Amino acid sequence: MDRRLLFSSSAVLAGVSCISCIIFSSTEDKYVDELSMTERGSLPQLMIVALAFMAVSTAFDVLYIYCAELFPTNVRNFAVSMLRQTLMLGASVSSLLLVFGRLRPSVSFFAFGVLSIVSGLLSLWLPETRNFPLYETLEQQEEEERLDWVWRVWRIEGP
Repeated sequence: MDRRLLFSSSAVLAGVSCISCIIFSSTEDKYVDELSMTERGSLPQLMIVALAFMAVSTAFDVLYIYCAELFPTNVRNFAVSMLRQTLMLGASVSSLLLVFGRLRPSVSFFAFGVLSIVSGLLSLWLPETRNFPLYETLEQQEEEERLDWVWRVWRIEGP
């Protein structure tokens, strides 16, 4: 399976699962935990959250491989370190969303869902990296992409 498609479908699946958790977080099928006196969600909500967690984990793992293959060697370390910094920033901000989620669960589910769906859809515009060579420089990659574009146009329009 293509890496771009796997990342995109995993992110969209996670987003749809998070948004569908809003339906189950607002139902009356809740019980109060006697030890902590907090409300707990329903079993369908737990199953959907588990599905979202698995989809996000898949997207997270594929993203590292995809990012390493997307950039040429001379900027690959910088690109992967920027990816890592962005992921850590997202992890920091997500803890704030979890705090808001204690007050109103639908807020955090909606925010996580929308951001996952947007990232999955935006990733469809990135190029596919599976079975393509890893380039050494940006110039080499640009030249290869230009030749590939000319070849596709020539093949569609004909000689």
